[in-house]
Parts: sequence; structure tokens; C-alpha cells
Amino acid sequence: MNTVTLNLDAISKITDDRFYDLCLANPDVKFERNSRGEWI
Repeated sequence: MNTVTLNLDAISKITDDRFYDLCLANPDVKFERNSRGEWI
């Protein structure tokens, strides 16, 4: 598995619904958010 670190500060304030859409649109990429809303 490859790990990539991205600076997503420009879009990090998206809503939960938009985050879900992002995940659905990229099924081969594993996006996660922790309890503080930070992207992992």
C-alpha cells in the first residue's frame, strides 16, 4: 500500500455530506476523518 500526504487546507472545511461524496467518487482511495474532523 502506498501512503501519500496531501496538504488539503484549502478544502479541509467541507461538510460531512461533501466528504461522503468525495469518498464515493474515489472508491480506490481510503479517506478518513478523526473525531476532530482532521483528515487521515
